[in-house]
Amino acid sequence: MCQPVILPRNREAWRIYQTAQTQVVTAGMGDVIGINFNALEFVMELYGVENRRECFEKVNVLFGEYHRVRREKNG
Repeated sequence: MCQPVILPRNREAWRIYQTAQTQVVTAGMGDVIGINFNALEFVMELYGVENRRECFEKVNVLFGEYHRVRREKNG
C-alpha cells in the first residue's frame, strides 16, 4: 500500500482518518456515501485533539480524496 507524504501540520488529521476510516455511512448496495461523524468525534476525543473543527475539516478532505480516487479506479 502506498502512503502519501504527510506534512507535520496534517499528521494529527491523518492519524484520526486512519483510525476512523472504516466507520462509514453506506447506502443502496453498500456504496460508501460518507464518514460517521459520531465516530470522528469519539476518535478525536480519544486522541485529545484540541482543535476539532480544523481536524474535522482535514479528515473530510482526506475522506473525499480517497473516495474520488477509488471511484476513478473502479470506473
